[in-house]
Amino acid sequence: MLVLLGSVGTLLVLAPMAMGGNSTRPLHLLVKDQAEDGVYWCTGVEEGDGVVVEFLHSYERFPVREEYFIEGPERIRLVRIVSRSMLNGQGFWSGKLELRGDGWAEIEGWETLLERIEFIMGSPDLANHRLIFRGRSFSLSSKIAPGTQVAVEVQEGECEKE
Repeated sequence: MLVLLGSVGTLLVLAPMAMGGNSTRPLHLLVKDQAEDGVYWCTGVEEGDGVVVEFLHSYERFPVREEYFIEGPERIRLVRIVSRSMLNGQGFWSGKLELRGDGWAEIEGWETLLERIEFIMGSPDLANHRLIFRGRSFSLSSKIAPGTQVAVEVQEGECEKE
């Protein structure tokens, strides 16, 4: 179960995909540069693990939190977005919007299946992208240059040793 905090990202390009899944094989979560194919971070994961991407919205400067569940290789499900931002007034095509009494907006019911999470890395002072996994927060902005096309994906097998 994920703890509700608040924060999510800049420009997200979501890649929907078909259903499937198997929990008997080793899996790993990979954060990589899409253009250069460089790997920034890798760790073992299991189906059902939660992953959170947090960042400051590039225009409104409010925190955004996107919550995902791992379902298998190339299978990450967006389940909730929590933010104080109205996401630049873009509106929403799916999900149930609830404006909470504490000023945060919570959008649930996405259930969008993705092959990967994709976004453009913002600067540490403006976007401060973070990935939260198993209760630990990892600063992506401190390791990845602003403007980098980042992909977070689940692959079969173990992390490669370098």
